[in-house]
Amino acid sequence: MGPVKNNQDSTRSALSFLSGTAIKFASSEIGDSIYRFIGESLKELNPEAIIIVNSLDDKQEISRTEAFFSAPGLIDSIISILGFNPIGKTYKVNSSILELKSGYIRKFEYGIHELSFGTIPKKISRTLEKLVNLGSIYGIAFMIENRMYANAALIFRKGDDLSQREIIETFVRQASVTLKRLEAERSE
Repeated sequence: MGPVKNNQDSTRSALSFLSGTAIKFASSEIGDSIYRFIGESLKELNPEAIIIVNSLDDKQEISRTEAFFSAPGLIDSIISILGFNPIGKTYKVNSSILELKSGYIRKFEYGIHELSFGTIPKKISRTLEKLVNLGSIYGIAFMIENRMYANAALIFRKGDDLSQREIIETFVRQASVTLKRLEAERSE
């Protein structure tokens, strides 16, 4: 009977998480803090991951880092190695971002250099990969009507890996609708 109870508890927890985030997305208070909320929520689902959330201007093909979450001491080390805080950093995106257009989580076989579209030099990328003991990198796009509004990367250390894939994908669909709504409200 134990595994059934765990499965029921897990389902209740997932439904509670998704209903709570849906209510927050529906509220008018989310506004400019949406990327931070997205990052915090992804971190709640995978606390061991480094989370990066980027907005995307698909017309100009530019991505901007909006949120960055990790263990506090690790954030300071990453910023020190990079020489800058990644929040607000813009990147010219390339065709590799098209791999995310499915709207589902994709595992990437390449490292931080490629994740940053070559903006972070290879030497610095390799140093960061050693610092975080890089294991797996996953990405997902925030899509509505074949348009990408944002993307998120979840970076794991060796020995850790992605959990709650379906919950993340559902959450990202919720966030995508909200991003589209916010864009429409801003253009009015």
